[in-house]
Amino acid sequence: MKGSISVFRKIFMMCALMLGMTSVASAVTVTFSAAGSQLCVGAAGCGVASQTLGNIRLAFVARPAQTITFTGSTFTSFGQLVVSCVGGGTSCADQDLSASAAYLYINIAQTSPSAGNSSFLGGQFVGVISGTASNANIQWASTPQARIGVIQYRSTSNPVGLNSPSFNGGSIDVNALIDDLTGVSVTPTLFYSPAPNEIVIAQSVSRGNAYAAARWNISSSGAANDGSTTVSNCAVTNPLWIGAGMNTPSDGVFNASVTNGILNAVCERGWQPTTAKLTCTETASPGTATQRSWPLVCPSFITDGADIDGNGSVNALTDGLLITRYLLGLRGNALVQGAIGPGGTRNTAALIQQYLQLLTGQ
Repeated sequence: MKGSISVFRKIFMMCALMLGMTSVASAVTVTFSAAGSQLCVGAAGCGVASQTLGNIRLAFVARPAQTITFTGSTFTSFGQLVVSCVGGGTSCADQDLSASAAYLYINIAQTSPSAGNSSFLGGQFVGVISGTASNANIQWASTPQARIGVIQYRSTSNPVGLNSPSFNGGSIDVNALIDDLTGVSVTPTLFYSPAPNEIVIAQSVSRGNAYAAARWNISSSGAANDGSTTVSNCAVTNPLWIGAGMNTPSDGVFNASVTNGILNAVCERGWQPTTAKLTCTETASPGTATQRSWPLVCPSFITDGADIDGNGSVNALTDGLLITRYLLGLRGNALVQGAIGPGGTRNTAALIQQYLQLLTGQ
């Protein structure tokens, strides 16, 4: 009997010891503010957190600096998005926000457990809203998250619905989830320059060279522990493009220690410019695979990309006129009126401007 009790005690003590050795996540204290957030028409940098769009005024009111102690994850709010009618009241008519190109940029300033700043890519205001009804919202451009040290900040919804001035005073919280990523594997986010879907024009060393090359600079951020993102399986639709793939890192793997890389593609030049499409697979681990692609232009021996309207020929009265107008500062309809040749694949002001910006760097 005594032997049985002794064995029982040993088992009990071993279990207690094992439980004591089991790692228990410790609490973390985070102090942050979203006071530097901006509400801009267009790119970030406007320096303000409110805009008047027709008869509607949008304002982001950031919460004051807050200190939160938690384990694992916790919910909070970045601040409130307030919609009001210009002049007050709730009688303002429908306003289409989609045409305004207004964006909310959440900027986070963290002072502990480590100091730093980070921002979400812009969330665009879309939909129609009035003083009494709303189907408008904020649609984030990408996964709405930012990371400072081991702390990750996320928006809890995408899109974020907006309230009309007649409901809750037009106010809605932009809710947040804060994660402590200590010991957690996090995949890095990749940033490409040129960005995916932008037209990329290969550059020759000098006129007449048999080949031209395109280059993408890739940077990454946010990786933690064993998290990685790989760029692989790059392929071009046109056989005149050769050698598309990662230059550095050669295996295409970005992680906590590898944060910059270069992607190259080379084309063989002909008598006419040629077009193609580059597609690469971006695979997050842990995570899923995403296709990234770019339209490509390989300049001819002679024109070096001067077929501005993309109709297969270079003409002084169309392509030459477009270049001249663009360099004189004309944009929109004033740029393209009567200057696009028949059969042009770039047949709108937006497409022409995007191409010329890439071609001229202006």
